[in-house]
This record gives sequence, C-alpha cells and structure tokens, in this order.
Amino acid sequence: MSTGILAAGGLAHSPSHLAGHIGQHQARGRALVSAAAAGRPLDLAAKRADAAYREIQVAALNTFLRGEGSAFKSAIEQAARRDSSFRADAVAGGINGGLFMARQLEAIAERVLDQPLPALNALNLFPVNTEAAPGALTYTVRRVFQRGEATIHRGGGARIPQTTLTQREEQVPIRHLVSGFEWTIMEQQSADFANFSLIQKGMAAERRAILELHNDLLWRGSNVDGIWGVFNYPWLDKVIVSTTFSASADKEAMVAEIMDLISYPSDNSLGTFDPTDVVFSHRLYNFLAKTMLSPANGSNISLLKFIAENNTAGIKIERFHKAQELAESGPSGEDGVFVYRKDEDAIRAIVSQPIAPLPLQQVGFSNYQYMYSSVGGLVMPNVGNNVLGWITLDI
Repeated sequence: MSTGILAAGGLAHSPSHLAGHIGQHQARGRALVSAAAAGRPLDLAAKRADAAYREIQVAALNTFLRGEGSAFKSAIEQAARRDSSFRADAVAGGINGGLFMARQLEAIAERVLDQPLPALNALNLFPVNTEAAPGALTYTVRRVFQRGEATIHRGGGARIPQTTLTQREEQVPIRHLVSGFEWTIMEQQSADFANFSLIQKGMAAERRAILELHNDLLWRGSNVDGIWGVFNYPWLDKVIVSTTFSASADKEAMVAEIMDLISYPSDNSLGTFDPTDVVFSHRLYNFLAKTMLSPANGSNISLLKFIAENNTAGIKIERFHKAQELAESGPSGEDGVFVYRKDEDAIRAIVSQPIAPLPLQQVGFSNYQYMYSSVGGLVMPNVGNNVLGWITLDI
C-alpha cells in the first residue's frame, strides 16, 4: 500500500523520505543560523534550501491538521525529536505552539500577603517603665522597710520601744537586643524592577525579631543574662493546680481552682495585696469560655463568665485576657494562669531604649541596616499582688 502524500512542489514523498528531507533541511537551517551569527553572506543555494524547508514545514502542518496519515505524523515527530532545540515551537507560545505564552493568562493578586504571626502580648499586658535613660547599665528599685512597736505609757522609768528603718534594693542589668538586615545593590535593583518593597519588609522583619526576643524575655527571662521574666521571677509565688481541666472534670472543682488563684494574693497578705487582671493561656481561656455550668447548678453560663461575676477580687470579664505565651509553659507542659495587679508598683517592664535603627551602612555592593533596643526585663516590687498558676489541660 502506498503511503505517499503530496508535499511541497507537488512531489510525492513517503513519511520516511519526507522525514529525511526535514532532517537535511534542519541541518541546513543550523548552518544558516551559524552563518548569520558570524555575519557571513548566505549563498543562493542556502537561501533556496531555507525556503524549501519552510515550505515543507507548512505542508507538514497542513497535513497534520487534516489528520491525513498517522505514519506521516510519526515521521514528523521523529524528525522533531532529533533536533527539538531548532524548532521554533519547542516552547509554549512559539510560532506553532499556541496563541498565548505560558502564564500569559495568569492573574496575579496585586497585594503581596505578609506571613501571619502570633500576637506578642507582654508589652500590652504589663506597664512599661522608661526611667532608665539610654546608656544606663543597670536599673535599681529601692524600698524602705520599717520595724517597730508601741506601748501604753504608764509613767515611771519604763522603757519606750523603738522603731527602725532599713533600705533594700533590687537591681537588674540593662541588656541590648540587636538585629540586622543585609541586601546588595543588585538585589535592590531586582526588587525595584519587581515592584517589591525589599527594604521596608526587611526592616519590618528585623524589628519583629527584636520584639519577639523582648517578649520572650518578659515571659521566660534569661538566667544567664540576669534578666527576670514572669516564669523565672525568683520572688513570685507559683502554684501547681491539682485538678486536671477537661470536658469530663467536675465543673465546680475547676471554678474553685481559678477562684482560689484570684484570691491568693489577698488571702496571703492580710488583704494588703489584690490583683486587678487575669491572663490565661489562649487554650485555657477558650476552654473556660466554651464550657458551660450544668443546669443542676442553676446557672447556664460559661465557667469564664461565672468566675468573672463571682471572684472575690471583683475582676470583671473585661480584665480577663488570653496570651499564647502561657500555653504549655509550665515545668511539665502545663498551661499558665497569671494573676496580677496592673500597676508599676506590682509589675513593670524596663525599657531603656526603644527599638531604633542605626544609619545605613554600605560596604562594597552590600547594604546593612542594623537596629537595637536596650531592656531590663521585669521587676515586681510589690510582688505579693501577683501569683502564677500551672494547670494541666486535657482537651
């Protein structure tokens, strides 16, 4: 059976014969490209060969579109595979590759999203003290203590008791938190070309890095650096709650445990100290907000609301907070509850120098932007207002 088809110029060719011609013309085409690149003139025969190759391409395409001859199609594919790099339609969107280029119909959102990050809560929850000016090496809090007694005077030579005064101080070091961002001139040019705010986002990232470190120090402290935080403050009472909080636990027992933590400062100071705020881990806060007291108790309200309405310190639910930093923060992975008084005499975060950038530095093709902050951790002069509870949460 004949497999010949009509090719350019009216000549009949078999698929293998035609493929051979195509291979020859492809080789000739590569020679044309090399000659053109070298600036050599093209001879008449080369020009004719090039024209013939283009005619064969057109005829092959037309035949393929009409679906005439699977053998021809196979021959064309074989010839193409031998030198696909020469084909103009080897990539999407070429001469014969389609109307649109790759990704030409892709819609890209105008706004580039930033990475969602957890809230840093310490500086929002605790009062900030800026008494230590930049350059200070330490921050000191002094307190006067008084001791004495009085008696009823009955005359004579009876001894009159004396009172005494003493001073003590608590001192913390000022530490410097630093971070930097580096980029090259070429990277900046590329960012400008891509309409990407490289410098602004880089500076925001290093600012966030310093804030994260400061926040971690205010919660965890650093014994190596002499920085106190909530968890390692040496004079803060810490209570491990015996009741495991879970959906199956006794609801009244769970409520009583939180109530005891809130009344702890007053109960242990003859009423001298009283908290104003309570901060739970976000998991514990959500658990208490979703767990309802059983109808048998006569109150179909959440544990959280019941605690807010009935605690002895009178702390309203608006002063109940949640912080992700307290989740699984205990010595055995317990969740934390920090009961505290929100004033500087009870707790204060020491900030000597807020985050500040240094002048831009350039070395060769590289730019450096450094930032720093000077901080002193936490001090709790009237620490008796505060207590930290650890609760095992099984949810």
